[in-house]
Amino acid sequence: MSDFSSNALPVPEGTLDWLVFLILAFCLWLAALAVISWISGFRQFLRVFTRRPRILGRTYHLVSLWCGAGSLAILYPFCFKVTVGEEGLYVEPCFFIRPFHRPMRIGWRSVIDCEKRLIGHKFRFVELPVSLTIIGPAAGAGHEKLREYAART
Repeated sequence: MSDFSSNALPVPEGTLDWLVFLILAFCLWLAALAVISWISGFRQFLRVFTRRPRILGRTYHLVSLWCGAGSLAILYPFCFKVTVGEEGLYVEPCFFIRPFHRPMRIGWRSVIDCEKRLIGHKFRFVELPVSLTIIGPAAGAGHEKLREYAART
């Protein structure tokens, strides 16, 4: 009988430690995303707003958002792609926060009002205690489209 273990490739010492570290780091990242999604209220948005169909309009990349209510609002810096169109907003997270943060389609019918803030515009929604503050050019474009929608209806 031959001994197959002598033909096996040697595993460098410490490789298993790195593998365990990477798996634990990935699990910790997923747990952190789940907690952030829950605290910020992003999960409440996902229960109300669908992800399809996509809204046609102008797309803004690397958009920052404040999501939440009061002191529990969480800043997502440069983590989203926001499309502003005639029907509403389409908010899509970057790949590294995609777990627990699905894309969502927000129709203008669901927006109660939009308030200009020192930084960005704060959008409030029907039957949701959490708000969404969009920072950057997408905020101004969203505010203008919301005013156009309100004038039409």
